[in-house]
Amino acid sequence: MKKSRLPLFTAIVSFGLVMACMSAPIASTQFPVTDTPAQLSGTNNFASLPGTDTPVATEEIFPRVPNPISVVATLDTERAVTYDPYDYTGSIEGESADGTLISLDLRWFKPLMEDAEVGLVPANDAQITMTPVSAIEGIPFENGYLSAVQLGPEGLLSVHEAYLTLEIPGEYDPSTLIGFAADGSGEDFHLYPASFSSYGGHTYANFSIMHFSLYGVAQVIESEILSQNAHPPANPANQDEEELAPLVRIEEDLAPLMNKKQLQLNKSYDRLLKRDMSKLESTACNQVTTVAYNFNSWVSRVDKANQINYFKNQIKQGQQALLDKLTNCLSERCSLCLGENGGVAPDKKEVSSMLAMIAYASDLSSALNLGDERTNYWWYFSYECSKKAGLPLPMAGIADGGPGSSTPLACP
Repeated sequence: MKKSRLPLFTAIVSFGLVMACMSAPIASTQFPVTDTPAQLSGTNNFASLPGTDTPVATEEIFPRVPNPISVVATLDTERAVTYDPYDYTGSIEGESADGTLISLDLRWFKPLMEDAEVGLVPANDAQITMTPVSAIEGIPFENGYLSAVQLGPEGLLSVHEAYLTLEIPGEYDPSTLIGFAADGSGEDFHLYPASFSSYGGHTYANFSIMHFSLYGVAQVIESEILSQNAHPPANPANQDEEELAPLVRIEEDLAPLMNKKQLQLNKSYDRLLKRDMSKLESTACNQVTTVAYNFNSWVSRVDKANQINYFKNQIKQGQQALLDKLTNCLSERCSLCLGENGGVAPDKKEVSSMLAMIAYASDLSSALNLGDERTNYWWYFSYECSKKAGLPLPMAGIADGGPGSSTPLACP
């Protein structure tokens, strides 16, 4: 690959200003929900006054009219690797034909899938694969791409993010690199937030992954980023990822541009979460896990942009609100798993929906540092639900003997 002709510093500044005029709000990431901000327009956006860092409100319309690029990726199936859930490392590793080392850290991964009837449910039997990409036809960059990988099964989700690393031979200037993603083998191509470093003869691209699809890294020039802005992806969540992608790579010491990160992440929250979080108390229980997924996706973006400290109070409040709602939902249904039920097995789909709620309750309890006993309780609850419904039992946790003294549910 030949190296890019221009650094991306000016691209980042230009991109941020262009996107301020052309972007649009949305409510959910992978699951647009009826009666959410995905149907709203005329909300506020922010730009800066010329020559200042003072944000001013400008009107924007959502969604941007889709005009996506679809590329065609060829997969190197002979180099595909499959995850072993019993591997103590909790990771999967592979290598592309050009020597790129690919690793996927799944230690906190809890797989989910969408069920049309009951919302999100566990996908513990999903066979996770990682397949290097050997070619991409139609990619809109003069220098093509440096490396890419397809994670399967396509569309698999997670309660908590997984971490993808591409270790690419050669040292490339990080300021000239950009992450990208696409659905399937190339649909709805868009820029994706990633961070980069280069040393010791290699370049490292790091992605935080909440759903499985195609991910890669390319070396680009200013005009190519601006050209991509003229091709909004169809999925509004992908539009939001594309706006954040150039900003994530800005160095910590560039204080004025760091403010642009914060403004973009605030805008992302308003698009993806604000309305759903404000009406959380009235949300149907089988939709709460979708809101929790979108919240964790936003937190993942905040983390990737190194802005956790700035948003820490907002994150903590959101985590507590979601945990309270999930606890109330599970209290209403817990007798299915913890009651006698006359020896009748509960409905598997309903229990699967509960198991997804329990997974998020456990994750949020850990994030809020509520202690090991609380985590043990959620594992116990999950164990009892799985056992009574005849579903696969959770692989790790406390012994089958009781929940301990920490019982967050008022279970009749």
